[in-house]
Amino acid sequence: MKNTVRNIQNSNRNESIDILKAICALLIVCIHIQVPNPLNLLLLPVTRIAVPIFFMITGYYYDFNAEKKKKNRQIIHIIKLVIGANLFYFFYNGILEIIQKGSIKIYLCKTISIKKIILFLITNDDFISGHLWYLSAILYVLLICRLYGGFISKKIFTSKIIVIFLICDLIFGKYSLLLLNRSFPLWLTRNFLFVGIPYFGLGQYIKKGGYKANSKKAKRNLKLGMIFFSITAIFENLFLHNVGLVTARDHGISITPLAICVFILFISTDYRNKIASLIGRRYSQNIYIFHPAIISIYYLVIDKTVIKTEIAWVAPIIVYIITILILILSNKFMDFCFINMKKR
Repeated sequence: MKNTVRNIQNSNRNESIDILKAICALLIVCIHIQVPNPLNLLLLPVTRIAVPIFFMITGYYYDFNAEKKKKNRQIIHIIKLVIGANLFYFFYNGILEIIQKGSIKIYLCKTISIKKIILFLITNDDFISGHLWYLSAILYVLLICRLYGGFISKKIFTSKIIVIFLICDLIFGKYSLLLLNRSFPLWLTRNFLFVGIPYFGLGQYIKKGGYKANSKKAKRNLKLGMIFFSITAIFENLFLHNVGLVTARDHGISITPLAICVFILFISTDYRNKIASLIGRRYSQNIYIFHPAIISIYYLVIDKTVIKTEIAWVAPIIVYIITILILILSNKFMDFCFINMKKR
């Protein structure tokens, strides 16, 4: 009976979205372990669509009319992820600190402070591991939607409000040096307010508007849009580098339309790939969480080899595959332990 229910659930899944999640997980790995230039200057701007698309997927599938219990379960799941991921990196980074410097006291003093905790609670600036800001940001968005669902759905997720939030991200983020002649801390824009809400809202906006490419011409236009905005994203990045106006925030003007084109194409097209869809469905979330740990181990190992320069060109793919294999083995081990516990 359970297998039948599971098969019915899987048949209702959008396999294209699972494939998109697998692709976005790889793009995020590319952000954190970069290939050598000049390829990196061409690749990095495009990879920035990954996190916006993850927010859009969550927004697209969020049901404001769903039962409270279902919404609460989703929130509890994210809370567990936030706590578990931060505990993992707290101990993982602590162990590395002891190995490298032999002092846990320095690590604790450097890592934890009242100011960092307050910034984390207000702006999702994760002081344990920076990439985990996404988890607390999506948690905040879900909490806001749970508490103020009707108001949020009608007043916030409109085209004007979404555009305002995205413009604020650009003004105080990537274009702050150009427009305001100063740069701002990363936490000011990389948070639930200027990234989470607008892209979650875009997912809702696309769903409610029924924006899908139902013809070959529409899909061709989306693909042309992807090519066009990929090129503009690259030139946008090169321009800011050449004029010395690079800031900590790498989210440019072209990222939003590029993410929209990619997202609408995938929800409109029946892509099929068993391996990619399995990765997206089961492992994309944990790839996001654990890949920085694998990257640090990768660097420790690869720095001792004579091929570290040559292998750097495919480093993101290597880390991506290793992370997936470790997650698969971990799941197998957990299943094995669970089965043995049940037998006892």
